[in-house]
Amino acid sequence: MKILISNPVERARFLRFLIAGAVNTCFGYFAFAFFIWVGLHNDVAVACGMLAGIAFNFGTFSRVFASNGLRRLPAFLLVYGTLLLANIFMLRALIAAGFGPYLGQAIIVALLTPVSFNALKRLVFASTPEPVT
Repeated sequence: MKILISNPVERARFLRFLIAGAVNTCFGYFAFAFFIWVGLHNDVAVACGMLAGIAFNFGTFSRVFASNGLRRLPAFLLVYGTLLLANIFMLRALIAAGFGPYLGQAIIVALLTPVSFNALKRLVFASTPEPVT
């Protein structure tokens, strides 16, 4: 079996990202589901769920990428804003194709997770030094 990430420090960082991402994803998905449950429109539920998770996610991913402070917050917000728009349009397309909002959002989460990792790593936390493990 070929190891995709040969650098042990980078492999540890990716594992921390997956763990933080799983927690963030659960938080965001359940926030979205809650907003659907209380009767908000799908677009509003997506936006509210994402907004509810931004501060939480920034904190966890700042730890993953060993970044302190708020100087990276504008780039983080830009990435999340882009992901939000993609999410809204993808959910609309999946609902139009006959998927329910819960299943549609679960599919989108699976599709956007690797996009999110790469965007955060390359655009938001690119100059962050490698953490010591």
